[in-house]
Amino acid sequence: MKRKRIMIIVIELVLLIGVLYGVYAYTNSQIGPTKVFVFNQPMKTGDVITKDKLAVVEIPARAINKNFLRDKDLILNKVVTTEVSKGQFVMTDFVTSQEDLNPMKLMDLSKMRKVSFPVEMERALAGNIKSGDVVDLVYIATVDNPDTGQQFVYSKIFMKDVVIWSVNTEDGYDYVQKSNVSEDDFSLNAESFKGEEVTSMDNSGDGDLASVTVVVTGPQAEEIIARSYSGDIQIIGRFSGAENVDSTGYNIFDSIDVFAGNKDPESGDFPEIELENLE
Repeated sequence: MKRKRIMIIVIELVLLIGVLYGVYAYTNSQIGPTKVFVFNQPMKTGDVITKDKLAVVEIPARAINKNFLRDKDLILNKVVTTEVSKGQFVMTDFVTSQEDLNPMKLMDLSKMRKVSFPVEMERALAGNIKSGDVVDLVYIATVDNPDTGQQFVYSKIFMKDVVIWSVNTEDGYDYVQKSNVSEDDFSLNAESFKGEEVTSMDNSGDGDLASVTVVVTGPQAEEIIARSYSGDIQIIGRFSGAENVDSTGYNIFDSIDVFAGNKDPESGDFPEIELENLE
């Protein structure tokens, strides 16, 4: 009987020790020090994160959530998406790759304007376009040579590196892409920046692409408005790292004879063409 009582006491002690150890292990896992990354100096939007710009600190494990970025390979040589201060924790929302950084984050929007112009899907990369994309704009128009009375149809890139703010349906809703074309590496997701936010409106996805809104300077906005009323504007997509190419445009005389020269109808320097109609 005495031996049985001793066994019970031993078992109770073992269970108690087990419970105490479990409580200790759980508590330690929740409040024990865990290493995380912080920024070692203030950084501006678009700055590249290097080793000297990071530091390691210890905080209680229970203070960590899924937004903490703790893998240095996912941090180094990336860029910050917003201004950060010294000692600020490195979070997933603060870090992205250079190509995925929304270009609007690098703009001083206090000096920029938003302007919209109509487009048709077939003239807007088949609808494969979204907020944050960087594009070029082409102007298509018909002009008369005041010296000869001859008429030219021509196209010319008149604005480069234009950032798309939003893509809209005729009813003003966000356009939902219907294109099956894969996304190019220059495409970026819309996101909050500089105190403003591009918000998605309730959209059934039935609306057709009707217009785009771009972020430009005041003078550029004036030019876009004038051109949209006097001719057509078409969008040309750019690849990441694409170089700008200067051109005087492509001219078609009487919509039949083609001239690809180095003269610019917009400046009044009209191409001189010997008529040679196609048979």
